[in-house]
This record gives sequence, C-alpha cells and structure tokens, in this order.
Amino acid sequence: MVKNNKLLLLIFSFFFFLLNLPTEVCAQGITAFKDVRDRFYIFDNGVVRQIEHLPPKEYAVGRNYVVYIDNADHLKIYYNGTVQTIEQDRPHFFYATDFLMVYRRFNDIYALYRNRIETVARWVESDIVITDSLIVFNDHLGFFQLFQYGITNQLESWSVPFFDAKNNVVIYNDRNDFLKAVYRGNVMELNTYGKPSSYGISKNTVAYIDYMDNFNVFHKGEITLLESFKPLTFSVGFDMVAYVNSQQNFNVFYNGEIYELMQSRPSMMQLEQNIMVYADQSNHFNVFYNGESRTLEYYIPESFYIDRDMLVYKDLDNKLIGFINGEKKVLYNQNVTSYELSNNVVMFKRIPHHLLVYFDGQVIQAF
Repeated sequence: MVKNNKLLLLIFSFFFFLLNLPTEVCAQGITAFKDVRDRFYIFDNGVVRQIEHLPPKEYAVGRNYVVYIDNADHLKIYYNGTVQTIEQDRPHFFYATDFLMVYRRFNDIYALYRNRIETVARWVESDIVITDSLIVFNDHLGFFQLFQYGITNQLESWSVPFFDAKNNVVIYNDRNDFLKAVYRGNVMELNTYGKPSSYGISKNTVAYIDYMDNFNVFHKGEITLLESFKPLTFSVGFDMVAYVNSQQNFNVFYNGEIYELMQSRPSMMQLEQNIMVYADQSNHFNVFYNGESRTLEYYIPESFYIDRDMLVYKDLDNKLIGFINGEKKVLYNQNVTSYELSNNVVMFKRIPHHLLVYFDGQVIQAF
C-alpha cells in the first residue's frame, strides 16, 4: 500500500516537480553503470557518483533520473544528486520513461508524476501499455482507461479488443471496431475499422494501412493519404514516416511535407526518434535530419546508435564519430573498442576495465 505520509509527499513535492518539467528545461545527460567490481555509478551531467555500496538488484534510466531496487529490496530514485526511497518493499515491476516512473504492487498501478505518487488504477489484471507520458489499459470493471497529465480518465465504457500506444499517441478499436486515435486529450476516428494490418506509432504520428490497403499518416490531428497502395516497407519516428512505395521510390513524410530521397529502395534504413540513417545502392551512409539529407560516409559503419538528436558510430580507423543536432564531429580520435549511447551520454572503452564518457563536448574518465 502506498504510504500516505505527509512528510514523504512534502519531500517529493519539489523533487518531482523538477522531474516532470518539459524536456527543453530538464537536465539531460544521465546514465548508470557498474564497474568490474560491481560498484554502482551514476553519471549525471559531467559528474560521476557512486550511489550505493552494494550493487542494486535492478535499475532503469529515465530522461533525467535513475530508478533502482537496492540490495535491501527498497525502491529508490536518484535525481539531481539526491536519492529518495519510494517504497520500502520491492514492487512487482517498475518502469522508467521520460516523464513517468511507473510501478506495480500486487494488481495496483502507481505513477510518480509532478509532485505526487498517483494511483493509476487498482486491480488491473490485463495488459497495460506504458509510454513516456501516458498509460492505457482495460480495467477490472471492463472500462478502457487512459492515465495522462496525472489523471485517469475513461475513454470507453467497455473493454476494447485492441489498443496500442507510443510517446503521446494512443490508437484503439472501439466497440464497433472503428479505429480511433487519442492525441492531446482528443479522440479522433482514423476512417477505417479493424486492427490495421500494419502500423507504426511515434511522437505526434501514426502510420497505418487501412482496410482498403491505403497507406495513411495521422500527424498532429490531421490524416493524410500517402499512397493508394501498400508500401513495401515503412518506419515511423518523431513527426516522420519513411517508406518505400510500390514503385520502389524511397520517400519521407516529415512535418507535413513529403521528400523523395531516392528512386530506388535503400539497401539499409533505420529510423529512430528524430534521425533516420539509410544507405543507397553504392552503400553510402546517409542521414535525414530536420528535413535535410546528407552523406556522412562512403561506407556503412559496422554499428551505430541513435538517441533523439544524436547518432554515434565508429569510422574505419575506429575513431568515435558523432552526428549531433545536425553537425558531424569527431568525439574521440583514438582507437575505440566498444561504445554505447544513452541520454546524450556516450560510454566507450579503449582498453578493458576502463570506461570513458563523452558528454557535451568533453571526455571524462568514469573508472
């Protein structure tokens, strides 16, 4: 049972107000890791902190916080140099997103939002979908519910057969099997029925194939017909849909505009959040970002990572290269053996057991 302790809520009041500020204001550049001795560290905007003397049993990284189960099974959260205990007992699960930290105790779902621990729902036995800003589920009374902006609201007075969500958009079939979208508090019909044969959801955007095989995009409340035939493939990102149409043309729908990138199918394509990378028939490595396309390399890197406005990969000399907010730069000009990207933080190694971190133009030794 969640504690109704006034002191606890007072402590969280300022703490979670900051936690849920818009991303443009929030601190960024946070991640967590263990060293070879299993010591637990958090990297927070250029500062490396050892948080616990004993390693946590589980942890997850949110947009500007870290939540974890400590060695004594307490649920704790780290934010801005401070650790707070949320629950004395281990929850059945916990989940970190950009704006919500969600956890479950028995069949009850709770979320930390703004300055409070909110009860999302009690006795939820069916599947739930958690995104960075909302939660959707069929409850035990047979209602279809949405938790958003700290409040649980009923979307339908019956359980729905299909629903899905990502970022700030929900789609579902109502009682009459019509497909609907929930966006910024409004419920809108998508002019089709049944579960789409294929679909993708991301920030402000849903791409889907309707019952007549038309390829449509729902973007910021508006529906646009992209193609009258099924695309050969498509992928959805923030305000963006990349697709190869039936004529093999490679196009991108971005913020209401359609860009034709190639008249042939790319040999490789990956779209995540704000960045899409793709390879042409000559295996040139290209990026599409903010409505513009450019070639980064004349080969396809062995691996790469994308996080929001940041792309990281190794070049042929094993140097660490970044494409950050539209600018290509060398992040580390010596041999790199391994690397990963999380929350604008690049963790990488030159030699085993020595971790380096690139953040905001600086390289810092973590251990």
